[in-house]
Amino acid sequence: MEIPEITVVIPTINRPRKVITAIDSLDKQTYKGNIYCVVVDSSENNETKNLIDKQVLKKENLYIKYIKNNNSTRPIDNWIIGIEEFKTEYGKFLCDDDWLDQTYLEKCVNIMIAEKIDSVITDISVIKENGNSKENYYKVQQGPISKEKVVNSLLGIESMVPVTPTANLMKSEKLIESFYESLKHIECTKNLFGFDFYIHIIQFLKERVPT
Repeated sequence: MEIPEITVVIPTINRPRKVITAIDSLDKQTYKGNIYCVVVDSSENNETKNLIDKQVLKKENLYIKYIKNNNSTRPIDNWIIGIEEFKTEYGKFLCDDDWLDQTYLEKCVNIMIAEKIDSVITDISVIKENGNSKENYYKVQQGPISKEKVVNSLLGIESMVPVTPTANLMKSEKLIESFYESLKHIECTKNLFGFDFYIHIIQFLKERVPT
């Protein structure tokens, strides 16, 4: 069976070193299929591009594409540019200050294929600048997520469902659909993040999604 391809879009502004760490985590993935990494950059200088150009990749199946956004410094605009890059079966946004466990993509895709589902949400670990870490930050139990659990998590009745896009891998068609739905609320989020959690909630409320 042919291994599905994955697109990972990293929107960024003025965080060149962190972007390289994020790309390094893709370079260390155990996933055997093609991984297309797209960096959409609205930084004030070319440091991010220069570091990417110098980076030597170990994986033969990892491809890097750099897009310079010279027209806007609003964070959401990098996401709007990036959404057009999801042309593979699976896709995800990766925040520029996050990175993935080396087995992340392999495990998520295997679950999605086996369970015949469109989205997987994972827990995260928080690493502080002093080196201290907090494992399983959200304390989410493995299993299907119901509409009731999503609503209860937002109300604070149950543990919070992870909302960062770093914790989510989706079928690209669902990701695109959810993203454009979230843009209906762009006036609330065009200068701040917040629409990212809405992308996940849309799919949660439509169907049960395993974590």
